[in-house]
Amino acid sequence: MEESRRSPMSALSNELLLSIFESGLPPSTLLCCMLCCRRWSSLSSSVLYNHLVLTVDTLSSFVRCSSKSRDALVETLTLRVNPARSAETEDAIRQLRSDLRELAPRVGNMVNLRVFSLYAPSKLPSSRWVPDASIAAVLDSLPRSCVGLELSARYLRHPGSVEEDEGVHLCASIRKILPRLRFLRLNLSRLCPEAFGIGFDPAKQPDPPEAFEPVAAPHLEQCLIKIAEPKYTSGLDRSWVCGCPEADVVAVLVKHLRIFRDASDASKLEKLWIVDASPMTDPYATFHAFVRRDVLAEKSLLIPYKNVGLHKFNKEGIFVRMPEEEGGQDLVSTIYGAMSLAEQRAWVETTGGTRVPAAEVSQKRRLTLAEPVMRTADEWFAKTNISCILWADEKKTGARLLDATEEGLAENSIAVLRTPDGWTRHAGGFLQKLE
Repeated sequence: MEESRRSPMSALSNELLLSIFESGLPPSTLLCCMLCCRRWSSLSSSVLYNHLVLTVDTLSSFVRCSSKSRDALVETLTLRVNPARSAETEDAIRQLRSDLRELAPRVGNMVNLRVFSLYAPSKLPSSRWVPDASIAAVLDSLPRSCVGLELSARYLRHPGSVEEDEGVHLCASIRKILPRLRFLRLNLSRLCPEAFGIGFDPAKQPDPPEAFEPVAAPHLEQCLIKIAEPKYTSGLDRSWVCGCPEADVVAVLVKHLRIFRDASDASKLEKLWIVDASPMTDPYATFHAFVRRDVLAEKSLLIPYKNVGLHKFNKEGIFVRMPEEEGGQDLVSTIYGAMSLAEQRAWVETTGGTRVPAAEVSQKRRLTLAEPVMRTADEWFAKTNISCILWADEKKTGARLLDATEEGLAENSIAVLRTPDGWTRHAGGFLQKLE
């Protein structure tokens, strides 16, 4: 009689149950599974906490419910500091900062953590900034198992310190954990060479002092430093140098990173990029461009892009002309997809919101990538019937008029359209054949 009352699910092995829990169930369903019984709680929590994604809306409840055993299950932690659903209030901002202070000791319990990402959209409201002191406290608590770090928090505020940040230098906290990292991605409003060595002097820029000593980074394989990205309307949001906002950030970083590159204790470096951008100076004759400044190869690559579709910053319609060595084709995506292409998709995002280095994605990690919208020019035109002057001119002339171009490491250039012999470009931007 007892056997007949048992649920058929109870006959399933742990392996089968685990495969069901790993099949893409939403967090809310996994939470319900955890409340079913001890067996289900153990299996479903191993899935729910393995790749943990926290937002402004869920951070408070997480820090209030402490559990060392569940913290030990976390392999990747993504903190998405997105605008809260509730109205923007001083109480909400104060709560966010308090939650971050509470998060630091919890991170210290995550003894199996491999990747930590603090990710904020560039459209973050200017009032919702996070003090460097709060971020530094979390970094200082990262366990030694953590080999991947992303700080993508380009907040919209002016250079200078705030009361909570007095005596705190975030770059110094990055430098402390750099020796054990394999992957590093930085996208901060302010940054300086102190993240890569000791002895940086803001008063002697851009030339590094003789006393600058690079930190050992024997495990570091990939390092991306993003110093510019498009604003919502036009222009660029550029990083500044800590303590020296008027300095040329490219010149400062290039000179110090060369010293870091040449250090014998950074021998595993495969990618050391400063990801920059250049503006469009003429709407008819130039393109915006992402600029990969490759410190290892001592060269830069301009990757042209332009909005050819919808005039919404986060909507599809950003056309990117890829370098020849990466196919040379034209791809249309969102602005975030375009920026990911410029970084060669070194860091990727999963369907659940987890942010990880691409090299950390494997079958055993149970991660499903959220593929960005990416169309070829032909696919885009078939879907929207929207073209651009460049495509029309290239079809008319039979020539390729724009390419990703190489230049010097610290050189600043503009992506300029070519005008073929026998043609002239009139005021509207279209090419016209000379008589």
